[in-house]
Amino acid sequence: MSRVIIIATIGALFFLTGCSDDAPKGYERQDEAISVKTVSPFVAADDHFNTSGRLQASQKTRLSTRIMGLINSIEVDEGDRISRGELAFTIQSTELDARLKQIDSRIETARVQLQEAERNYQRFARLLENQSATQREYEQAETAFKSARAGLENAKAARDEVKAQYDYTRIRAPFSGVVTRKFAEQGDIANPGMPVLEIERENGLEVLTLVPESRIGQVELNGQVEVELTSSGERVPGRIIQINPSSGDRSAQFEVKVELEQDFSRQFSGMFARVFFPVEESRARVMIPREHLIRRGDLHGIYTISQQNTAILRWLRLGKSSGEYVEVVSGLGEGDEYIAEAGSKLYNGAPVELMR
Repeated sequence: MSRVIIIATIGALFFLTGCSDDAPKGYERQDEAISVKTVSPFVAADDHFNTSGRLQASQKTRLSTRIMGLINSIEVDEGDRISRGELAFTIQSTELDARLKQIDSRIETARVQLQEAERNYQRFARLLENQSATQREYEQAETAFKSARAGLENAKAARDEVKAQYDYTRIRAPFSGVVTRKFAEQGDIANPGMPVLEIERENGLEVLTLVPESRIGQVELNGQVEVELTSSGERVPGRIIQINPSSGDRSAQFEVKVELEQDFSRQFSGMFARVFFPVEESRARVMIPREHLIRRGDLHGIYTISQQNTAILRWLRLGKSSGEYVEVVSGLGEGDEYIAEAGSKLYNGAPVELMR
């Protein structure tokens, strides 16, 4: 029995010795205390949540034609600016040309028929006046004259209709913007509805972002938000203009559109942005600078001071980042202090003293 106690005592001594020697390889244990400086974590009010998104043009359209025909000319290229009402491309339609030629011939025939019917009508009017023609003959001439006049008006209306369709052969920009895509080239055949050019409004931008199911109830239409432009780091005001009530197949993520309330010359469609949504209920968030973290593989921690004035490595569970700061979810409290600066390399159990 006494032999078992002796072996257990020796094992315990080895264990305690191993645990107390926390200095990593290459470090000499030192009796002289390391001068350190401690700080408290920064506490921020969590009065918002944020999501990432992309900038897109607030107005975008694809220009196409309603008729089939050969693309006669494309007046712009990708990247070109185009003004409202400016000609974008033209279509050559042999079908419209043939119809117009046919209607012009019909108009000419109707005009000749009208002239002849009018002369005949006037002649019978004089004959009736001189009692040389019957009332019936006069009425027949009058009817023929009115019918010829209606025939000419119908032919002219048909010509106006064809002329209106010619507007679809000369496609103009509906608003001022930039040509972002070109789907066809001169000489291609354009079919009704087939896009030829894509135009985006140049300065009017909005952000398309996805809000998770747990947060969508806190998003309100016309609500004010802040948008951080990733390329410049600038924060600008925005307004929620659309909330898609269905997540579709986006794994409980809801599409939200935010309109930027000012124009930017160096921000373009496709750039990244971050949207900050305000929330009514806020909580305190413990934040520390990233540079104060100690990294061991995937683990993150900080050194604190024990009651014996030694450095203790405390592992942390981290949350969201905000600029140079990172949230501490657990491992460090609001009133705690940790070592931010040290006169030399720290290790677990190293003697320390506060800088004066």
